Amino acid sequence: MKKSAITESNIDEINYRLWNNRYSNATVTLSESLSVLAKAIKSDYQKGIAYSRLNIAACSFLQSENDIAMENLTKAQLWFSENQSEPGYSWALNLKGTLYESFGEYEKALQFCLQAHKLSIEIVDRETEAETCSQLGLIYTRLCDFSKALEYYMEGLKIRDELKDENAMASSLNRIGMIKRLTGKYDESLEYYFKSLAIRRRNKQASSIPWTLLGIASTYEEMHNTSEALEYYEQGMVGGDRRCTLQCIMGSGRIFSLSGKTGKAEERLGESLRMAQDLKALSLVAEAYSGLADHYESTGQFEEALKNHKLYQKTRE
Repeated sequence: MKKSAITESNIDEINYRLWNNRYSNATVTLSESLSVLAKAIKSDYQKGIAYSRLNIAACSFLQSENDIAMENLTKAQLWFSENQSEPGYSWALNLKGTLYESFGEYEKALQFCLQAHKLSIEIVDRETEAETCSQLGLIYTRLCDFSKALEYYMEGLKIRDELKDENAMASSLNRIGMIKRLTGKYDESLEYYFKSLAIRRRNKQASSIPWTLLGIASTYEEMHNTSEALEYYEQGMVGGDRRCTLQCIMGSGRIFSLSGKTGKAEERLGESLRMAQDLKALSLVAEAYSGLADHYESTGQFEEALKNHKLYQKTRE
């Protein structure tokens, strides 16, 4: 009995550590989580199994393995739904909302993240409260409610500053930069993005840096600074997860189209569409169709332009 208790305590300790390390190196964390899951199953330790599966789900999502993420999260939630006082319950709810956001199912995403946000406040879990603020900001961004999005992003940044969590602050700065870009405040947008980039480079956040490069590139594109935009899109294509990589590929395709490099434009835009379809990310599928429609229209290929525009409209609906 004593040996079992020590084993369970060790499993808990490792699972909490892995959850906190999920952003630093998802590949290593995933490997360790699978090992812990095997030990928890062998010991028939249900709490350990649930937290291990939650970690596996989070790391799988960060590697754009959404089906694996949803499978493990669903299994983990069976235990958390019966043990709602556990901090992992709000983590699981927020992660489920994050997954639905990536699928383009924003109403479902909003439902889960609002529930996670409310619960994190009730149990005084400030780190998760900030995380849910960030995710709610992203969902409201997708729903084009930019004032509500900025409100949540700023609240999340404030909490993370109080917690002295610099890496998480970089994420908040990145998303505030996105809102500033979407509302046409380009100089402010670049200011926030470059603050985020400085933190991520200083702290060697290799997997996060491409997301900031993507934001900078997108801002330069909207400022019609195509040379800077292409430079940052090309940099952002290296080292990020597939969602980030495909958006950088798509952005570079748009720039090549504007520059009259038809072959490269069609290659990049077509590749980004295939990646978005593979990820089942509807918002990115729609964006790729839109990019292809604009490209074909600009090159006089009106039949192809119309076909892709119809596919864009259908996907948006």
